[in-house]
Amino acid sequence: MIDPAFINGTATNGQTPAEVAFRGFWRAAGLLKRLMEPRFARFGISPAQWGVLRSLHRGEHSGNPPPRLTDLSAQLMLRPPSVSGVVDRLERMKLVTKAPLSSDDDQRFRRVQLTHDGRRLVQRVLTGHGEWIGRLMAGLTHAEQVEFSDLLEKLTGHLEALPERSDWAGPSGEPLGAEIENGLQPGVSADEPAG
Repeated sequence: MIDPAFINGTATNGQTPAEVAFRGFWRAAGLLKRLMEPRFARFGISPAQWGVLRSLHRGEHSGNPPPRLTDLSAQLMLRPPSVSGVVDRLERMKLVTKAPLSSDDDQRFRRVQLTHDGRRLVQRVLTGHGEWIGRLMAGLTHAEQVEFSDLLEKLTGHLEALPERSDWAGPSGEPLGAEIENGLQPGVSADEPAG
């Protein structure tokens, strides 16, 4: 069904459906983050730390060998330095350990695994976790949750197939990253004021 707020594919405020959906997606992600932070803070961890702990827990239960930092980076779609920082903090908290694959001491090739305390913390967080997620998603009916999941999977597949962001050209013809590095707002040419 076409939303009556859109006339000829453009919102009455001049935005396309893609722009409205994109902004709505980011707003919802921001709200989720705001709700997640206090939830995980009760357990002394951040959402990023939970992502690593949960990924390690799932891997253990799937019978997979402990992942390397580079594997975790790919699984969580985070830059390697970010994952390394999160894992280092978890190691200082004695929730994970890093074991070398061989005598090579390269940090990227160490396997990360949960400690006993890490497993206990994951179990504590998981108690009631499904119900908490259910409350977060209760704004959608069951059918809408299924449809939303399908749409997210479709969007994820599309995004994974896109080239790296440096291949995207902004209106000035430069890659979007270059516009930002040069002090310009994306979509604003060098001749226009950025404000």
